[in-house]
Amino acid sequence: MAVRHVGGAQEPRAGEYDADVVILALDRAAETEQAIESALAQRGVRRHVIVVDQGSRPDNLARLARAVAGRDATLVTLGGNAGVAVGRNRGAALGRGRVIVGLDNDAAFDTPHTLAAAVAALDRDPALGAVGFRILVDQTGTDDLLSWVYPKSLLARAGEAFEATTFVGAGHA
Repeated sequence: MAVRHVGGAQEPRAGEYDADVVILALDRAAETEQAIESALAQRGVRRHVIVVDQGSRPDNLARLARAVAGRDATLVTLGGNAGVAVGRNRGAALGRGRVIVGLDNDAAFDTPHTLAAAVAALDRDPALGAVGFRILVDQTGTDDLLSWVYPKSLLARAGEAFEATTFVGAGHA
């Protein structure tokens, strides 16, 4: 599937960003707009947002184009649903930051400094290959047990850093 630019910045300049935040979209425009706003609200880090649409209806695609217009964000479409891996890889290929962050379109960063903390962690430890974000239920602020892919014995350490061999795809760097 070819990538076609729909709205926002044509392409970030190389070396200008610490991180590119890749958000996949397939309709659910309101949730995707919230994810975009959350990513654009990140402070303490230079970031660019890349929204990869995978076949939204024309009205939703137009809505997303308005959400990125004139902002540090790019909207592209694949024209159809190529799946999570292909979508994220296509978005990552457009990025120019040192770090690529995947953020689901129904997710948001917990604080305005979450992205900066992830980039700093990766910068501090060159042996670190990925950072998984803690996933919380928006309405309650409690851990999202449906997204918890680690042993239950680690649940008490949900707010701490720990080594893992897997991570949650909803949010990661």
